[in-house]
Amino acid sequence: MIYIEKSAKVETNVQGLEQNFKIAMNSKTFRLLSDTLYSDKIKAIIRELSCNAYDSHVEANNLKETFEVKLPTFIDQEFSIRDYGVGLSEEKLTSLYLTYGESTKDDPNNEISNQLVGCFGIGSKSPFAYVDMFNVGSYYNGELKVYTVFLDNGIPKCLKIHTSKTLEKNGLRISFAVQEKDIEQFKQKAIEVFEWFQIKPKINIELNYSKKEFYIDNKDYSFSIGNGQRGFYAIQGNILYPIDSSFVSRKDITSGAIYLKFDIGEFSFAPSREALSYDEKTIKNIQDKLDNVEKDILDTIYEDISSSKTKIEFHIKYKTLYHGTSFNINYMQTKGLYNFNNKQLKHYDIMFNSFLNDISNYKIFLYNEKEKIYRSVRVTRNIKQNKGMYLLSKKYNIVYNDLH
Repeated sequence: MIYIEKSAKVETNVQGLEQNFKIAMNSKTFRLLSDTLYSDKIKAIIRELSCNAYDSHVEANNLKETFEVKLPTFIDQEFSIRDYGVGLSEEKLTSLYLTYGESTKDDPNNEISNQLVGCFGIGSKSPFAYVDMFNVGSYYNGELKVYTVFLDNGIPKCLKIHTSKTLEKNGLRISFAVQEKDIEQFKQKAIEVFEWFQIKPKINIELNYSKKEFYIDNKDYSFSIGNGQRGFYAIQGNILYPIDSSFVSRKDITSGAIYLKFDIGEFSFAPSREALSYDEKTIKNIQDKLDNVEKDILDTIYEDISSSKTKIEFHIKYKTLYHGTSFNINYMQTKGLYNFNNKQLKHYDIMFNSFLNDISNYKIFLYNEKEKIYRSVRVTRNIKQNKGMYLLSKKYNIVYNDLH
């Protein structure tokens, strides 16, 4: 990702020496950049090394092949990530990989820079947040060179420990030992990280990703309702970032979870990649997209509810979607949602009147045209059962026409 640098022009009428700030090369500085930087250390390591592996595949134009992740088990406690990307020569590894803040991913002259997730030049050192030593194996043009990267009195150092010929493809393999007490944590954090990767890595053990059911899911955003889901998030470069509502606000859809999808470079994030950086560009881009998405959700809800064929279907859809989204009633009023079969309805009446009580325990017949199957359900005032009724209506047609 291309990193935009800021500069200011200063004028003075006083002659003096202009001085640059410096960074002290000591253990405190290195610890700040690779340990205390991360609040969730295990998740950070998996995320940072995986983003680097993904970027290497992008640079090598090798997205058909995914990188490999070896999670620790009680039999083998090693964690490793092996990519099949561009690889690094010894010169690049020592000058680039081992230098804090050095990165080729923010080169404005590189046409693929804004396809790459990284830019800060610190993620490759993230294993120091957990261990004092890890190994880097570099497969490059028929040679394998293995380096041990370690802390010596808090100062990172690198020592080449092995070299040999190899037939393996170019790429890097990062590995280190995991404490037995953290094995399950690595598995859980891997689920949290890879859940949002469009192309999942090849992993040595099976991960049970949470099953998200989206009411709307397209290239610009995903929206889910029910099960107490709330909040809104930004997704960029396979990474999920929570959005702080004190900077960006929802207006028309105040319940349900909204996941906004951005191209790389559309917003800024903290060096730890654990949060957004709320600069002017980031706030504007997120708010603009959120406003457009909320309108699209409202229009989709309107089309869904207004497509109801029966009064019972209308009421059940309305109640279910309102409870799941808390949509803007005034917007729906303007759209004319409350005119059903030329009869004016009101939000209050739909939500609280005796309609569902009047038809409570009526048996409603549902018919699936494709499967030639009838189902019957009883309408109740229980909102969970009403939601189930709504979901059934997505598959079956309500054919009890006396309730029109």
